[in-house]
Amino acid sequence: MRVAWTRFMQYGVIAGMQAMRDSGLAVTEANSDRIGDTHGVRDGRPSSPSRKTYDKYLETHSPKKVVAGFFIPGSIINLVSGHLSIAFNITGPNLAVATACTTSTHALGMAMRMIQYG
Repeated sequence: MRVAWTRFMQYGVIAGMQAMRDSGLAVTEANSDRIGDTHGVRDGRPSSPSRKTYDKYLETHSPKKVVAGFFIPGSIINLVSGHLSIAFNITGPNLAVATACTTSTHALGMAMRMIQYG
C-alpha cells in the first residue's frame, strides 16, 4: 500500500523510533497491550508538494478536481502513532493530540493520566 509521507509524519515517526531506541523499552507479547503511544502535532498541514494541492483546494473549493488521492491520508495526525504502533507491535492506547499552542502539554498530560489509571 502506498502511503503519503508528509513532512510531519517523517519527523514524527523518526523521533518516535529514536525515543523507543533511547528508552531501552522492550515490547513483548506479554506487555504490548500495556504500552501506548501518545503524541502531539500542531496539525497535519501538508508541506510541499502536498502543500500546493492544499493551496489550490482553498482557492477553488473544488475537491473533485484538485485534491490528490493521498491528500487526506497524508494530513491525518494519528498516522504517526499508528505507524509507530505497527512498527513496534504496540497494542495499548494510541492517541494523537492537536490543540495548537498547548499540544505538547496536553499530550504529556494525557500520557500521564493513562499511566496513573493503569
